[in-house]
Amino acid sequence: MKKREEREEKLEKLLEMVLERLDRIEKLLFSSGVEDAEIVSIASKLILAFSLPAFKAFEISSKITRLIKRKQLDDISRTIIETLAVRGPLSISELTRSVREVRGRASRRIIGERVKKLEREGIVTIERKGSRLLVKLRSEENV
Repeated sequence: MKKREEREEKLEKLLEMVLERLDRIEKLLFSSGVEDAEIVSIASKLILAFSLPAFKAFEISSKITRLIKRKQLDDISRTIIETLAVRGPLSISELTRSVREVRGRASRRIIGERVKKLEREGIVTIERKGSRLLVKLRSEENV
C-alpha cells in the first residue's frame, strides 16, 4: 500500500510540474505578442506531446492554424494534423502509432477515415511511394 501511495504522490507532483510548465509556456507566448489563442493552445500541446522547443512549436502551430482556417475539426483530426506537422509524411500505420502515443489510443480504421476526410477538405494529401501510401500536410503554397 505504501508504495502505491508513494507512486500516486510522485504522479501528482509530476502533473503539477507539467501544468506549471504549460502555464509558463502560455505566458511566454502571450508576452511575445501572439494574440491568437488557438496558436498558443496548439503550441502548448505540441510542446508537451512532442517535447518541442517553444519557438519550433509556435512556428508549427502557426502553420497548422493557417492550414485549417476555422474548420471545425474533432480531436483526432487535430492530432493527425499536429503529428504530420511535427513528424512529416507518414504511412497510415506510422500515423496511427504516433497518434496513439499522443492520445493513448487510436485505431487504424478511424485514422484512415479521418485522413480521407482531411484529404477531401484539402488539408492533407496522400502520395504513393512504391507500395506505401504516405500522408502529408498540403503545402502552404497551395493553401
